[in-house]
Amino acid sequence: WMVTVNRGLAFFAIWATAFLLMQRRGAEEAVKTARDELEIRVVERTADLKQANTVLTEQITEINQAQFALRDGEARLRGVMDNVVDGIITIDEQGIIDTFNPAAELMFGYPVADIRGQNVKILMPEPDNSKHDGYLEAFRQTGKANIIGTGR
Repeated sequence: WMVTVNRGLAFFAIWATAFLLMQRRGAEEAVKTARDELEIRVVERTADLKQANTVLTEQITEINQAQFALRDGEARLRGVMDNVVDGIITIDEQGIIDTFNPAAELMFGYPVADIRGQNVKILMPEPDNSKHDGYLEAFRQTGKANIIGTGR
């Protein structure tokens, strides 16, 4: 009876070991397949990132070149504005003074630090002073300029 039981247990142990080995092989195969798929995805993603990096590097180079050209153009314009003998004033859409060159300082008697950010109408005599904002609004709406002081 003991021999039969021992043989049964031995058979069960062999069967269980074989079953566990088959499960382990299946798990190892699944891990290998998952690892292979992951490696493929990593290679693809790395290639995508390298391509994106190349595009970004090109765009940054273009931006840097444009910024250099802009700074160079601004320096040239500043040189002209600072050395021209005529007074030059630029304003924004609301009539606020953006630039006021040294010749304009001499012409109007205001230092740039005091005049920048002010409405340009402070430089005009009446009646143009009080009409200026209306002229700007009409220009914004119609595109038709009314040149102050000319009657047109």
